[in-house]
Amino acid sequence: MFAQRIGCCLVAACARGCASSGMCEIVSKISFRVRWRLNLWQRRTAPRRRAARGIDNMSQRVHDGHLFSSASGRGAIHCLGRTRSFGRRICADTGARRREHSVRALSDEEQVSGRHHSDLVRLPVGIEDIDMMGHQLGDGLMRTMYLIPALLLVGLFSSAPAQIVDFAATPIQTVKIADGLYVLMGGAAQGNILMSAGSDGIFLVDSMYAPMHQKIMDAIGKISNQPIRFLVNTHLHADHTAGNEAMAKLGAIIISQENMRTRLAAQPNTAAAALPVVTYTDHVTLHFNGEEIYIYHPAPAHTDGDSIIYFRHANVMHVGDVPSSLRYPNIGVNDGGSVDGMIAAARQVMTIANENTKIIPGHLGPVVGFREIREQLAMFTAVRDRVLSAIRAGKTMEQVVASKPTADFDSGRLGGAITPDRFVTLVYTDLARAARQ
Repeated sequence: MFAQRIGCCLVAACARGCASSGMCEIVSKISFRVRWRLNLWQRRTAPRRRAARGIDNMSQRVHDGHLFSSASGRGAIHCLGRTRSFGRRICADTGARRREHSVRALSDEEQVSGRHHSDLVRLPVGIEDIDMMGHQLGDGLMRTMYLIPALLLVGLFSSAPAQIVDFAATPIQTVKIADGLYVLMGGAAQGNILMSAGSDGIFLVDSMYAPMHQKIMDAIGKISNQPIRFLVNTHLHADHTAGNEAMAKLGAIIISQENMRTRLAAQPNTAAAALPVVTYTDHVTLHFNGEEIYIYHPAPAHTDGDSIIYFRHANVMHVGDVPSSLRYPNIGVNDGGSVDGMIAAARQVMTIANENTKIIPGHLGPVVGFREIREQLAMFTAVRDRVLSAIRAGKTMEQVVASKPTADFDSGRLGGAITPDRFVTLVYTDLARAARQ
């Protein structure tokens, strides 16, 4: 039954997004192969699946377009491998009989090291309807086995650009924005690094994904041979923190807001070296490289552990994933974040910074200003009000997403890692939860 649904999804994707008959033919072939493989899998594994129904604690987490699917307890660990057909293969390990494949068998560009662990599968996606698919398919092993190929296939034909991070092919772009201050960029799906280089050493904001570490170090080495002294995390998501452990091993002192450290430490198999060793509650100031570096915590916004970093003398501010660059941002609805908090934090930025401040966004950029923040505030406010009105009218998430409440804002905002439908899903999730309280 679900194989037929996948086929329907692919046909719909073909109708929406395929630019040529050749692409549609590929979709058709993939659909046939997936239906055939899933039906074969169902027949062969029915006894084992019945025995594995005790699986629990299946969860999905999305961070800036990247789905993480974890299994704990007696469950199945799923992984990805290569095939000739469409570049991906599903492999499963149920119960005690584990196949030779494992999560560590991911290709180099798909491996997630740092704080990610062996029971965590990283699926880089740029698709819509992740939450809705999960709810429709139900819980447990069957949900996970079905969700993974659906995400991979539908993601190939999403209306948004593909968000797969090919670490091996992704360069670091370095942009000088002031004397001694640089932005290191690794594409839309990775957090921007702000770097201060001077006689006191190197000060960094965020650390990207762990596979980018050597490229980051090479970029830093072209600017300075000073040691990395401090690293501040804007929040806990992996595209900003997964490189922490490698930086700590080089001697960097990691700083964060206390809630961020608490959440990071609570995640399974987090390396001790990846955790911040200095935390603060409201704000803290560092005097480094002739700068007054003001680090403050807004009220819960993107998460409940956000930090915003302001270089007062240079008038440069890194705002993390608080609304700034023109894109649809992730909202950490499971990490203490909220729609209203995002709006409030962006407004607060404009009371601390000024019209001449060079604002470094968490993604895209490298520099934005008050104009972009105002545009993002207008978008956030309008979409929030539309979704809230729909919730009060009794509309379901699927109905609200289908109504396209972001349509008049989509132009110019599709370069990020979050699709409009995914953004609406996050907004709905937060507002519906608040309405029930």
